[in-house]
Amino acid sequence: MAAVCLMGAFTACDDEDNTNDFNALSRTYEGKSIELKLGEVTIPNGGKSVVLNASAADKAQLTLTNILPENSSLTVDATLASTNDAYTFTGEAATTDGSVTVNGTVKAGVLSLSCQRKVTHPVAGTWQLASGAAAVTAEIVTGMPQIDALAPMVGPLLGNLIAQKVSTVTLSLSESGIFGVAWQKIDASEPVSINQYTEMFSIQYCVKEGVYYLCIDKNYVEVLGQVLTQFAGDKMAELGIDFEQIVALFTDLGGYYGLALNMEVADNQVLFTADKSLLLPVINAVSPLISQKVPEAYQPLVNQLMQILPNAQALSLGLRFTK
Repeated sequence: MAAVCLMGAFTACDDEDNTNDFNALSRTYEGKSIELKLGEVTIPNGGKSVVLNASAADKAQLTLTNILPENSSLTVDATLASTNDAYTFTGEAATTDGSVTVNGTVKAGVLSLSCQRKVTHPVAGTWQLASGAAAVTAEIVTGMPQIDALAPMVGPLLGNLIAQKVSTVTLSLSESGIFGVAWQKIDASEPVSINQYTEMFSIQYCVKEGVYYLCIDKNYVEVLGQVLTQFAGDKMAELGIDFEQIVALFTDLGGYYGLALNMEVADNQVLFTADKSLLLPVINAVSPLISQKVPEAYQPLVNQLMQILPNAQALSLGLRFTK
């Protein structure tokens, strides 16, 4: 009888421990204790973390750090539910450009988190590059009347050069936040698409305070830098390209680097523009390639522009897309 009573006491204690087990969930999950998915893709966990604070057996707050490109830190109210050997959670929160739904489990000290972004900004959708001269806009003000008089030719010139190479350029900005682009060459029967790669490496886009960002996980950028240095370091040095200078073109978004572009969306059109701070380093890097591609008749104009653009009073270049 004593043994039976003792067994009953242990059972009661176990039940009480299970009831209060949610208290053990509250901590920071990072490194080996975290598994992350963004959309359908597993993403690196380096530099990322989730702080889980369970206030009851059915209620918790999760703070996501460096997981979403649009919010380097975001708090999500979640519902908890216990299973035999784990806790599950689900929640939703507003982001700077839409919302995010999270769900996952905590089991054996490991938090598995899946995030589904939903971009509600009007830029989300499928866009086609405008045709011919209308595809490119350019603003160049140098203070030199002869040059400034020729500057209006730059946009149409570049637009027509693109039209001579490709028949279509399709920009895919999915509601889930994945960036994609495809193009079809004039003499090709099938388009070329990089969408499978942008999905594989979870290349995202986001919108913050009216600025568009093309976002790349910092972990991937680090690996890319190592690969380029190992296999193309000599060629990059020959062209005067330094990987750190390339990284400096991006904005630090926490867990991501973002290439910032000004954006105007109206009347089923979107115009992305890059300003002087972004264009000059890019132009300096690709100027040898530009000189090779520009028709001979325009070569003197291009050479002169390359010399005076660093001191330009105003400089911007844009691409226009339509739905």
